[in-house]
Amino acid sequence: MSVNPMSVKWWALIWLVALLVVIVFGPVLADRMRAAGMKKSLERRRDKLPKNSEERGKLDEELAKWQRPVRARVLGVVMGDDERLSTTKSVALLWTLVIAYVILALILVWPSDWGKALQNLNGSYLALLGGPIATVVLSKVIVSTRLRRGTIQKPEGDGIPRLGDLVADDSGNTDLFDLQYILFNVVAVIFVLTGFSKFTSAGFPEVPEVLWLLTAGPAAVFVSNKAFGTNAPAIFSVDPGEVRKGESFTVYGQNFIVGDAAGAAEKVSVQINGARADVVQGSVSGVSVRATVPEHLLPSDSAVVTVVTDAGVHVSRRDLLAVVREPVVNPLAAGTTVARDGSFLLTGAWNPGPHGLTVLINDVAAATANASGNAVTVTVPMATQPGTAQVRVLDAVGRSEPVPLNVSLR
Repeated sequence: MSVNPMSVKWWALIWLVALLVVIVFGPVLADRMRAAGMKKSLERRRDKLPKNSEERGKLDEELAKWQRPVRARVLGVVMGDDERLSTTKSVALLWTLVIAYVILALILVWPSDWGKALQNLNGSYLALLGGPIATVVLSKVIVSTRLRRGTIQKPEGDGIPRLGDLVADDSGNTDLFDLQYILFNVVAVIFVLTGFSKFTSAGFPEVPEVLWLLTAGPAAVFVSNKAFGTNAPAIFSVDPGEVRKGESFTVYGQNFIVGDAAGAAEKVSVQINGARADVVQGSVSGVSVRATVPEHLLPSDSAVVTVVTDAGVHVSRRDLLAVVREPVVNPLAAGTTVARDGSFLLTGAWNPGPHGLTVLINDVAAATANASGNAVTVTVPMATQPGTAQVRVLDAVGRSEPVPLNVSLR
């Protein structure tokens, strides 16, 4: 009894899909049924606890673990740790399905000579199937190691599989090495399926050596790119190099943004000596970011500037930024009154610099004597109006906040 090769191929495809449903969806559906029971049990326990209690918060976290979407469980076989469609996993799965399909079709045909039908299932197919699996393992080990060492960074995707991820880097740009790896494997798959379709009863078609070498070469280059390519962030300069509290500065470098997901720029942050500096809206790019010095930051001649990239990687530099101190004037003793042309001692902290110190009383320069870094004798100008006057200090850094002084006629 002759067997229609076309019907065999369709039946083989149906069996393959059925096996995938059982293997992939079976455990998922079982987990969902178990999760539904756990969810009800956790919700009953949670509802008995007072709101905002620590134990209730722990139950909420446990409940969230049982609400993982089915899609994430099913696509986990081809999704990478970065929540993007994995190039290496997809190629390995593709060859697994192709070889399984051919074997299922042969089972349905049941050739008279199995040895002849499987004679070409040799080193070539081992390379076509084992090569992508080895690429998956090597790539994962290399990337994980380099992430721990901080020589690369990988931002998380949005968990939505896109075919473009197969040939694109983390920034969404087409990657030549990924494209080569995918392209030559797809060509080899088409060759195998076409050869099997034309001579089904003959079994696995013979794969020319040059064809599997064309898949092995890009695989080696792909792994090498994982091992030696880098997108580590770096800080090159800060402008201006001297700032005061409340002033803005720009950090220049590279790879501050490496992802292509929406809102990647909003994940970038800046710190000065560990204190968060507000990022100026719309100022973030892959090579620069502008931020404002926090008001509560202490002065520092050599501040540590840190940029946290959209991938959560920290990069720091010292000696590029100085946070200078504004002059500080100590309040005068309560009830202090000084007559016009009279003198008083003003204390605080300031930096006279090469041009000396200026004391302003109602914005008029006053005569000074015996000035040091923390004290100065001030003479009230004769033109000062009696009443409450405002005293400020101007030094090499800036202008102090005013302190009140009572001025009398005599």
